[in-house]
Amino acid sequence: MATSSQRLAHTRVSNPDARAIFDYLLTLRDDGKDTLVETVAGKTALPERVVRDVFRLLQTHRLGRLVVGRKGAFTRFVWGASIRESIPARRRGEQDAETAASLELSQVEGVKAVPTNVWTVKLPGRRVATLLLPISLTRADLSKVRDFCEALKHALPA
Repeated sequence: MATSSQRLAHTRVSNPDARAIFDYLLTLRDDGKDTLVETVAGKTALPERVVRDVFRLLQTHRLGRLVVGRKGAFTRFVWGASIRESIPARRRGEQDAETAASLELSQVEGVKAVPTNVWTVKLPGRRVATLLLPISLTRADLSKVRDFCEALKHALPA
């Protein structure tokens, strides 16, 4: 069974919104102080709902608790541990487009299951593109995928 830190590291890889929030949190100087949802949303350009969802996830990992603002108080995350010790840091070589899952099986038109990597690419306007590519992908295969994307680019509106 995966540990809490492994699950958070997987979330960092598979969820671009969580990755943006984690990266912002790691820049904070006041490690361990309450973190306002409104501030994180403003700094990451994400909706407050998304920030609350990520903080709820952190709460399930017992890293603190999400306190919903009432009577004029701000909604905030109260840390139970150091942010730097709790949040997975960007790994060396990590990029915006990276594998989101180590292994997934897919079936296409009766072909037996093929192991694939799932890649996510963050697009403008809070959209995400997902690519399923076989683990056995070669440079020649990737060249064909690139050619397909170039042809598709010319078929789409500007």
